[in-house]
Amino acid sequence: MRFKIENPQLKMHDLVRGDVSFNLDEMVGDFVIVRADGNPTFHLAVCIDDGLMKVTHVIRGEDHLSNTPKHILLLKAMGFEPPQYGHLSLIHGQGGEPLSKRLGDVSVREFRKKGIMPQALSNYIALLGWSPGDNREIFTWEALQQTFDMDRITKSSSIYDPHKLDWVNGEHFRILTPEELQEGTCLS
Repeated sequence: MRFKIENPQLKMHDLVRGDVSFNLDEMVGDFVIVRADGNPTFHLAVCIDDGLMKVTHVIRGEDHLSNTPKHILLLKAMGFEPPQYGHLSLIHGQGGEPLSKRLGDVSVREFRKKGIMPQALSNYIALLGWSPGDNREIFTWEALQQTFDMDRITKSSSIYDPHKLDWVNGEHFRILTPEELQEGTCLS
């Protein structure tokens, strides 16, 4: 089963990239929403899920930008209000390749095995695509939540630097109280 596209031109406002236009005839044309075996595609399933859950914001990698017009059309066709979308630039490895699970140690489990604290990893990842507008680099989780602003997200890709992550992790260890270190809550 295919979704028939009535109007091939679609414009939307992306929270990171600004106004974006799509010509769906050039991109995909009428697209499959249910496979021959009766199973829904990812696009149909995610739109039903987002619509029923009343999702208001979708923040994802720029590699999903081309999915967005399909999702907007499907959501509207089902009577749901599409969420606001924001597409973040991808994080690249030191060789310039986009980071992916195929490269090995980029999973949370691997970072934990290396002794990287969750708050340090969150702090570091936020800094890869966002700037607080000043020279601060170390944020507690609470400070990061208070300071973070979608308007300060950068459009350019960042490079993952394991040495910088180690430095951020060390700075987070230094601000822990002796009680937090003894309890081990910093590593959970």
